[in-house]
Amino acid sequence: LEAIGKELGWQICEHWVPVEGSPQLRLSQIWCAENLKSTDEFVAITRTLQLDRAQMTQGKVWTGGLPLWTATVVDSDPIERRKATAKLGLKTSLSFPISDGTVDGGIFTLYSVESYSIDTDLLQTVSGIGIQIAQYLQRTKLTESHAAGERRFRQLFEKNEAVKLVIDPANGTIIDANPAAASFYGYSVEQLRSLKVWDIN
Repeated sequence: LEAIGKELGWQICEHWVPVEGSPQLRLSQIWCAENLKSTDEFVAITRTLQLDRAQMTQGKVWTGGLPLWTATVVDSDPIERRKATAKLGLKTSLSFPISDGTVDGGIFTLYSVESYSIDTDLLQTVSGIGIQIAQYLQRTKLTESHAAGERRFRQLFEKNEAVKLVIDPANGTIIDANPAAASFYGYSVEQLRSLKVWDIN
């Protein structure tokens, strides 16, 4: 969030994600620029909000799947937060989906104290950013899933009381062995990994 906010020159960046089993969005993360003072009230209220996906700026982006530029932030902000938003002097917002068509990573919303006219180039830029972040999240999810699967395999493999060997069918090399195999064959696991299957048969 900080990197995006600083790079684009906006003062606040929020990440909204869907509430599981509910047609609402909740805040996942928020970043505020250091030069924006007295943000505590704004942040505290934001953390309590749950936005209807069919309403509000973020909800419209969620359902429409396209970036949305808002030039009158206070008027479009949730009623509970409008006073805090006005105190900060926020004038413009830009929301965009974190999605590449297959991965749904929620909504990013940027806020600025400047009054900006719609910038079509920036709209295209944040669309690209949303796709890149979604692809990164997908890669991270796959990596974590693979790691979790590996952990489950190791637990089942190593704790199994039955003799288990992983053998390379091309050359008969023992790639791995569980403690039960080491006990059965009279070798350590490390020793078994240096042998071929016919060395123990």
